[in-house]
Amino acid sequence: MKNILKSFALCLLPLLPAIASAQVPGTAVIKKVLPKFSFGLKAGYNSWKYNDILLDRVGAYMVGGYADVQKGKMGLRAEPLLNFTKLPHPLEDYKFIYFDLPVLVEYKIVSPLWIQAGPQFSAAIKKDGTFPGAEYKPYLSGIIGLEARLPYHILLGARYLRAFTSVYTQEYTDALGNPIESKKFTTTSVQIYAGFKIF
Repeated sequence: MKNILKSFALCLLPLLPAIASAQVPGTAVIKKVLPKFSFGLKAGYNSWKYNDILLDRVGAYMVGGYADVQKGKMGLRAEPLLNFTKLPHPLEDYKFIYFDLPVLVEYKIVSPLWIQAGPQFSAAIKKDGTFPGAEYKPYLSGIIGLEARLPYHILLGARYLRAFTSVYTQEYTDALGNPIESKKFTTTSVQIYAGFKIF
């Protein structure tokens, strides 16, 4: 009898993995979906202008990186960027380097398109020439954009940015140097870029 039981047990051994993974009727298998992290590089062109000033649009170049965390159709992205701007002037060109940090909420509309929106913090880290009486401060902008995530880890995108707070304050004086007016200026921008997902 013992030999029969042993033989029966040996016959069941190969079936144990299948038995262990078998689903009980009427129950569902719960799979935990973990967030996906990705990192990459990006570069682009930024066309912007001061509001309320009769100046042509100004071009700027940006380079930097990004970090993404995604779960399903939702995501969150942060992008440390350097923005190189040259503002033409009759006497000399004014050059600025800004550090920009957008933090964006993302939603996948349909593959491969994602819509992005959120705030951007900006601060001038280098200024080569400024308007007389101008004071440049860190400022906050709002962003809305669309990004295509293509094969071979390539990203293409376009964004619209508008400053919520003043980019710089201009102090106006009379002929004797006495202050007569202080005016704050904001900016609007259109941005296009390309990126590459490293992992």
